[in-house]
This record gives sequence, C-alpha cells and structure tokens, in this order.
Amino acid sequence: MLTCSACACQSLHRLWRIWANLQSPLPYGNLSKFSGLVVPEVRQVECRKFAALLTESSGFGLITRQNCEKSAVKIILEEFFVRHLLLAAGCVLGVMAFAPAADEPKPFIRVNLDTSEVPELETWGKEAQELIVEWYPRMVNLLGSENYQPAREMGLKFRNSKEGVAHTIKDQITVSSQWVKDHPEDVGLVIHEMVHVIQAYPPRSGPGWITEGVADYLRYAVYEGRPLSWFPSSADPKGFTKGYNMTAGFFLWLENGPAPGIVAKLNAHMRQGTYKESLFEEAGGKPLLDLWQDYLSHRRQMRSR
Repeated sequence: MLTCSACACQSLHRLWRIWANLQSPLPYGNLSKFSGLVVPEVRQVECRKFAALLTESSGFGLITRQNCEKSAVKIILEEFFVRHLLLAAGCVLGVMAFAPAADEPKPFIRVNLDTSEVPELETWGKEAQELIVEWYPRMVNLLGSENYQPAREMGLKFRNSKEGVAHTIKDQITVSSQWVKDHPEDVGLVIHEMVHVIQAYPPRSGPGWITEGVADYLRYAVYEGRPLSWFPSSADPKGFTKGYNMTAGFFLWLENGPAPGIVAKLNAHMRQGTYKESLFEEAGGKPLLDLWQDYLSHRRQMRSR
C-alpha cells in the first residue's frame, strides 16, 4: 500500500515538471536531459529519424530540421506524460480501492429496545430508539454540570398495558402500549423520559415540579420548538408548581427574559442536591412568586394584542 502511494506521488511530481516545460519553448541541442528527465538514447535516435522524415516530407522547406527535432521531442514527451498520468491515476485509484473503510462513529448512547410484549409496536419503537440516539447528546450538552458523567446505555421497554403513558427509573424507560396505539403521533414522549435519564437527580434533591418542568421544557420548547403562546398558564399564585408544560412555559419565559440560563442552573443544583428557592431571585432579580406574577402579566398582554 505504501509502495503504491509513493509511486503515485513520484509520478505526479514528474508529470508536473514535464507539463510545466511543455508549456514553454523546448530546448534544442542535447536531448538527453529535459528538466531532469532522462530521454533514453534510443528515443533520441527516434527523434532525429522522425525529424528527418518530417523535413523530407514537407517539400516546401518551411519546416526546418531544427523545428522538426523540437516537435519530435515534444511528441515523445507528451506520450511520456500521458503514460505516467495513467500510471499515477491507477496507483491513486488502487490505494483508494484497497484502503480500509473508515469506521463509522459509535453512537453516544446505546438504546436497548424491547418490544417483546407488543411486537406490533416494533416499528414505532425503532423510530423512538433512533430519536433518542439523535437527541440524547444534544440534551446532555444542555444539562451538563460539574463532574457529571451521562449514562452511555439505557433501556426502552414497551409494556403491554392500558395504564399511564410512560415512566423512567434510573436509566430504564417504560412506555405503555395502549397510549402509543391511541396516540401514535406522540413520539415526543420519549424525549421527556430521556431527559429524566439525563437528569439523574438523587432522591429528595428538590421539588418534583422542577424535575417535570425541565423535562417538558426540553421536550416542547427545545425539541418541538413550541412558541410561548402554546403553553398553558394559570392565575393560581403558585401555578408554577403544577409542573409539566405549565412550568415549562414559565421556564421558557425566564430563559428568554429576566433569567437566561436558569434551566441549566436549576438542573445543576438539583443534581447536586443543593437546590434552594433563592436561585430564582439570584438569576432573575426577583423572588419566585414575583417572577411568576410578571410572567402571568406578560401572558395577559400577549392575549390582548
């Protein structure tokens, strides 16, 4: 393989030197040297014989012997050029043909799919599996924190059940088969559950509404790209504690308004078990209850436009 590569490089280098000289007037005299290229003696004889033939056949004396010898040399060198061009091209193609194919990058996360209880959902399950492989590293980047090591393997099991939607325990996602059959378009549910795997919050790390709010924020605002007007709101003075998409809308407003970066900050403290409500005031300049009222006021203004 290395010999082929060296051969190709050497031939290409010689071709470049020949081509450069073919574009300029040819020297006359000693034909044995041409820009470092040795012209075999037998070819010199051919040059002169060919030149003599051209001179004799011209009949009009317009082609001098000297010009004919120059033309003959050029013809032979052009032949040499084409031959080496083919050799170099063959060597390069040979290297490409026999070079080992580059290994495809391994996925960041391995998802073990199990549809044994409901084989009819295998196609849906594979789509969900591919979605996780694609979005897992993106969400990990958004929810990174100091000394955090994301899981590199998780389970995705479809259970033959008519209850609930889905739930996650550590790195195992379980999905209810009936929900998927009734809502086949709801593939985003695996994004929500995948976020729970990434969160990896220890027990009693903080309020559950933050856990679910962060998961729905990443599902609806980041993955699905929902606008703020899509999210529900509540006049309840503590409506943010409802979690899920109610809290997700609040987080979206905070991220794009008074407290950019609040989701990553809350996530880091939840993961470390150091959450405290004052984090909202540190990030947004106001206590949590006041920020919620500002959010509700903003939503009312949006509806009145």
